[in-house]
Amino acid sequence: MRLLRHDGVGGWNFHNEIIHSFDQDYTNPDGFGTSIALDGLTMVAGEPDGAGFVSFYNLPTTSHHTDNVSPDLAGFNGVAPSGSHFGLTFDGFPNALEILNARPLATAFLVIGVSNLSANFKGGVLFPSPDFIQALPLDGSGSLLLPYFWSAPPGAFTIYAQYWVADVDGPVGFSATGGFTVRQDF
Repeated sequence: MRLLRHDGVGGWNFHNEIIHSFDQDYTNPDGFGTSIALDGLTMVAGEPDGAGFVSFYNLPTTSHHTDNVSPDLAGFNGVAPSGSHFGLTFDGFPNALEILNARPLATAFLVIGVSNLSANFKGGVLFPSPDFIQALPLDGSGSLLLPYFWSAPPGAFTIYAQYWVADVDGPVGFSATGGFTVRQDF
């Protein structure tokens, strides 16, 4: 089970400990309690000491719509990393972006855009327009889970996303997930 614990300041951090081993004494920072545990598509949020509430959320594998729509690019061990989005695109709902099977301890670049670029890049296809790029450290298994709460104004729109990983086994020093879209339909 993946466990996140609020740092009491404004951020969430991963911890490799059981959910009942907390000793923090701060108040509920955001309405979800001081801890969140993720196991596959299930999220448990609440107060670890039993004094508060506990809520269970099942995160669907799609928003209103998620597609893998561009080819991936193999790297470490001849395998392409995989990227995905979990959650519902309703304001305030828990969501997550995830990358798996990438080069361990590498740097991944999350590329997010408001349009489909689909341009040749580093031996693969850069799917989103590069409107936002964030460098992120991967763990020892080549994975990263980014939980967040959806916040967007009403209206239909599509976000285009893809992870690129610094990977010496990739064709030009990079591997990449297939591009995927996250669509809000209302």
